[in-house]
Amino acid sequence: MPLDFITFQRQFIRFEARILHNSRTPFVSFHEGLPAKWESYKDPLRAIARDRLGFGQWRSTDVGTGRILERIIEAIEISDRPDVPRNNLVAWQARYGPQSQSHRALLAARGDRSARRSLERWGVDFFHQQSPDGDAFEAFIGMAGQRYDLVAYLFYLKDSDRFMPIAPTTFDAAFSDLGIALKTSRHCSWDNYSQYNAALGDVRDALRDLAGIPDVRLIDAHSFCWMLVRQQLDIPKGVEPDIPMPISLSGLKPSPKTVRGGGPDKTAPVVTDDDFMTRDAAQRRLGRKAERIAFGSEQRRLRAQGRPDLADTVKPVSNQPALGYDILSFELDGRPRHIEVKAVRQSGRRFAFFVTRNELAQCRALPNYYFYLVLDAGSQEPTVFMVQASDAQADCLAPVNYLATLDRTD
Repeated sequence: MPLDFITFQRQFIRFEARILHNSRTPFVSFHEGLPAKWESYKDPLRAIARDRLGFGQWRSTDVGTGRILERIIEAIEISDRPDVPRNNLVAWQARYGPQSQSHRALLAARGDRSARRSLERWGVDFFHQQSPDGDAFEAFIGMAGQRYDLVAYLFYLKDSDRFMPIAPTTFDAAFSDLGIALKTSRHCSWDNYSQYNAALGDVRDALRDLAGIPDVRLIDAHSFCWMLVRQQLDIPKGVEPDIPMPISLSGLKPSPKTVRGGGPDKTAPVVTDDDFMTRDAAQRRLGRKAERIAFGSEQRRLRAQGRPDLADTVKPVSNQPALGYDILSFELDGRPRHIEVKAVRQSGRRFAFFVTRNELAQCRALPNYYFYLVLDAGSQEPTVFMVQASDAQADCLAPVNYLATLDRTD
């Protein structure tokens, strides 16, 4: 079941605010800034572990010799080194005595020929894709005990596109914040692990589709959930920004037109494909953030005016571009309010933003159509202005696109 938009957007705004507070740098992606500093070790750690496993060289004749078991243990016991920190995806260090080591059954199997043979046979079948994943999961916990972090780590080493490591207490807290009804603590089973990975898939999809983060991976969703509950992201009460009330703008007049058509600007700088993609991705992220801010602002307006029932039914519809607006809300009497969100900059007393042909048609055809202009969407102190479309006169519009017409000659 997809994540609830309202819950997700509330948590993502909180996440962005905390990243900004802790690093003084806005969140951009999981490959830059504070998220990269804290979480980018996972890929190289996995590469080191897989190299230590070397399962491509395992043979059936190795089963029982102890060589495969040692490889698995070495892939778990990764200490601090220059390129990665210690392996913190498994509780392998005996901080609270030997019984606290998740892989203690593997260590004990060194001196138990029968257990060693069973574990090594499991390893060959598992990493060589010779056993169904569900059967392999249940077989392993039958031999090594219900150490959820250990079995999930081995599945992660096998296939990071489908399987993630787990720290049950941490992820239960993150799922609770996100409104995901799943408990993993004391529920080590294939069915529960499948639900866990599916839930992270929902978080990944929300980060991509609702937060506008391109190329987000399952491991990035894992990092997001982890960082939601990390102690290092705690900030003083009141630092997280309140979503502002929308401010009504009226008495508007057209600005002098400064956009000319008729041909390309010969003085405009050349923009490379990479520059365009980078700017476009950044603008899309800013637009998504503006939508989240406007959404929360509209809910706050309705609650402040005594209609919490309507606030709870405000609906994001930006994934349906044919509608020509981003948010379906309500007037106080229950009539629909159609909201198009724009991330804007202000120059003096002037605002400028792009309106598509479809948005223009809809703002003229639909009643109660508003533009919500989000100023400083990338900061901790955004402002939301609401402009009724009927106040934006036709004289406000200036054509900025080119129309290309081509005739076939065949």
